[in-house]
Amino acid sequence: MICGILLLIKGELYDLSIKEIKNNPKVIELVGDNLKPELIVFGEIHYRDSGAEGRLNYTIKGSKGEARVYVYGVKVLDRWELKELWLVEEGKDQKFDLLENSKSNL
Repeated sequence: MICGILLLIKGELYDLSIKEIKNNPKVIELVGDNLKPELIVFGEIHYRDSGAEGRLNYTIKGSKGEARVYVYGVKVLDRWELKELWLVEEGKDQKFDLLENSKSNL
């Protein structure tokens, strides 16, 4: 049952966030290249008649260290849009807005 829940969360919103972080220069600067997300994703997605809203968080590891990724997105007319995407380096209090200079849709 847990695998089913994890697979449901690892859907379009998760995929969109992974695409965004892998192409983000700030992530590469802080965490390094060869990024690998951890297997477990925490969060929730609420579906409504006209769309959905989701919040996820997961850990990524790279050649320089690891960080936590926080995602907030909405789905309208079968299209996910990232509204917030934050990166928090392991052991540090500072968070980085990864959508500061971009906007992504799936």
